[in-house]
Amino acid sequence: SQDVNEALFLMPSTAITSGGGQTGQDNGAASSAGLTAWMQVLDITDMASVGVIIQMDTVSNFAHPTTSITFASVANGAEPFTVEGTAAGSVERYLRVNPTFGTPGGSPSLSIVVAILRG
Repeated sequence: SQDVNEALFLMPSTAITSGGGQTGQDNGAASSAGLTAWMQVLDITDMASVGVIIQMDTVSNFAHPTTSITFASVANGAEPFTVEGTAAGSVERYLRVNPTFGTPGGSPSLSIVVAILRG
């Protein structure tokens, strides 16, 4: 059974000021039992919405990232907002958060927390 108390933080609470792949995290060896992730959107500033995916790769530079989990888009004003996502099957060694900013203004910023738990 999955226990959120055993989860690891992939993205601690931090302000993200540009979309795209964030710093990856080495999660040890690849596994084949899937992944559960929880995302809490704390604040969306100066943009209409944000979409967030979790990407994985076999190498730390994310030369060929693939999407593991896609969270639903969150509209500005809906925060705080929490959502859970799951992925079955193989999970590569390296994971990262990749946000997409919807209609950004002059100073977009996103504050989120993402926790992960391998199956």
